[in-house]
Amino acid sequence: MRAGGEGGDALCRTLERGSLGSLRRSEAVLSEALRLLRGSESEGQVSLCEQLLLHLLTRTSDEHQNARCAAALKRPHGLLGLIADLSHANPATDRAADSADGERSGSGEKAPFSESARCFMCIRLLLELHAQAPHAAVWGDDSLCASDIDAMVRWLRDASRTAALGQERPAARLLGVVRRRGGYERTESQQQMLKALTALKKRR
Repeated sequence: MRAGGEGGDALCRTLERGSLGSLRRSEAVLSEALRLLRGSESEGQVSLCEQLLLHLLTRTSDEHQNARCAAALKRPHGLLGLIADLSHANPATDRAADSADGERSGSGEKAPFSESARCFMCIRLLLELHAQAPHAAVWGDDSLCASDIDAMVRWLRDASRTAALGQERPAARLLGVVRRRGGYERTESQQQMLKALTALKKRR
């Protein structure tokens, strides 16, 4: 997985064993993971929460699995509520993203984890959960509707063309002189995510 390495895998297995057969313990673990996913400024912590949620919601198998998925996804405190909150923000005003842009330019200071990066990670997690657990009961109700997916698509299209998420486009030059700043463009992974969101909407 993207973060945590062997230590993260061991933590996932430990929490999985503690959650098996107990909805109360499962909800406590999910609540803490979602709290950190929403509020931590550490990219490592947020990535570990992503890893933990994916593990608990796709690999833990008992009679409480549907209830776990519902608790992790449904509004207002689940993943769908978090995505809705984050996607309402304008990525062009993401101050942490501006700091990250400064870091890429050589300021040397470590940038905080941006809200745009957090939203991107949450949408990616949602798609991974659907891909790995497509038959969970939560996908069959009205928790996720077409308008929610449309909002994610609009946000990602906008954010992927800003410093918040996009990759820097080479500046236009004429005879070695910069004529126009390059700006930002969508990455291949972001393009693939847009396609996955479109496919998900068709199945709603």
